[in-house]
Amino acid sequence: MDTIWESRPELGLEVNIVKTQIFWTSYHGNNHRGGLFPLDIGRPTLGVQLLKGVVSRDRGFIEGLTMKRASKVVM
Repeated sequence: MDTIWESRPELGLEVNIVKTQIFWTSYHGNNHRGGLFPLDIGRPTLGVQLLKGVVSRDRGFIEGLTMKRASKVVM
Protein backbone atom coordinates (compact mmCIF):
# COMPACT_ATOMS: atom_id res chain seq x y z
CA MET A 1 0.00 0.00 0.00
CA ASP A 2 2.86 2.36 0.78
CA THR A 3 4.33 1.82 -2.70
CA ILE A 4 1.02 2.65 -4.37
CA TRP A 5 0.45 5.65 -2.13
CA GLU A 6 3.93 7.09 -2.75
CA SER A 7 3.85 6.49 -6.52
CA ARG A 8 0.34 7.82 -7.15
CA PRO A 9 1.20 11.50 -7.86
CA GLU A 10 3.72 10.72 -10.60
CA LEU A 11 1.35 8.15 -12.13
CA GLY A 12 -1.62 10.50 -11.95
CA LEU A 13 -3.55 8.19 -9.64
CA GLU A 14 -6.03 9.06 -6.94
CA VAL A 15 -6.67 6.43 -4.28
CA ASN A 16 -10.13 6.44 -2.73
CA ILE A 17 -9.55 4.56 0.53
CA VAL A 18 -13.29 4.32 1.20
CA LYS A 19 -13.75 2.29 -2.01
CA THR A 20 -10.63 0.18 -1.44
CA GLN A 21 -10.96 -3.38 -0.15
CA ILE A 22 -8.44 -6.00 0.86
CA PHE A 23 -9.35 -9.67 0.61
CA TRP A 24 -7.17 -12.73 0.87
CA THR A 25 -8.45 -16.28 1.03
CA SER A 26 -5.92 -17.51 3.58
CA TYR A 27 -6.57 -14.83 6.21
CA HIS A 28 -7.17 -16.34 9.66
CA GLY A 29 -7.14 -13.30 11.91
CA ASN A 30 -4.24 -14.61 13.98
CA ASN A 31 -1.76 -13.60 11.27
CA HIS A 32 -3.02 -9.99 11.22
CA ARG A 33 -0.30 -7.36 11.45
CA GLY A 34 -1.59 -4.05 12.75
CA GLY A 35 -0.62 -0.94 10.82
CA LEU A 36 -0.07 -2.81 7.55
CA PHE A 37 -3.05 -1.09 5.87
CA PRO A 38 -5.04 2.04 6.77
CA LEU A 39 -7.95 1.34 9.10
CA ASP A 40 -10.58 2.71 6.65
CA ILE A 41 -9.87 0.05 4.03
CA GLY A 42 -12.66 -2.51 3.83
CA ARG A 43 -11.84 -6.08 4.79
CA PRO A 44 -14.65 -8.32 3.49
CA THR A 45 -14.55 -11.83 4.93
CA LEU A 46 -16.56 -13.84 2.39
CA GLY A 47 -15.30 -12.51 -0.94
CA VAL A 48 -15.17 -9.60 -3.36
CA GLN A 49 -16.23 -8.74 -6.86
CA LEU A 50 -13.27 -7.86 -9.05
CA LEU A 51 -13.77 -6.60 -12.61
CA LYS A 52 -17.21 -8.28 -12.71
CA GLY A 53 -15.71 -11.58 -11.51
CA VAL A 54 -15.97 -13.24 -8.10
CA VAL A 55 -13.00 -13.84 -5.82
CA SER A 56 -14.06 -16.07 -2.96
CA ARG A 57 -13.84 -19.51 -1.40
CA ASP A 58 -17.31 -19.17 0.13
CA ARG A 59 -19.91 -21.10 -1.84
CA GLY A 60 -22.81 -19.03 -0.48
CA PHE A 61 -21.16 -15.77 -1.55
CA ILE A 62 -20.56 -17.09 -5.07
CA GLU A 63 -24.09 -18.52 -5.40
CA GLY A 64 -25.67 -15.33 -4.08
CA LEU A 65 -23.85 -13.13 -6.58
CA THR A 66 -24.62 -15.56 -9.41
CA MET A 67 -28.34 -15.61 -8.57
CA LYS A 68 -28.39 -11.81 -8.35
CA ARG A 69 -26.91 -11.57 -11.85
CA ALA A 70 -29.21 -14.26 -13.24
CA SER A 71 -32.31 -12.51 -11.92
CA LYS A 72 -31.29 -9.31 -13.74
CA VAL A 73 -30.99 -11.20 -17.03
CA VAL A 74 -34.35 -12.95 -16.68
CA MET A 75 -36.28 -9.74 -15.90
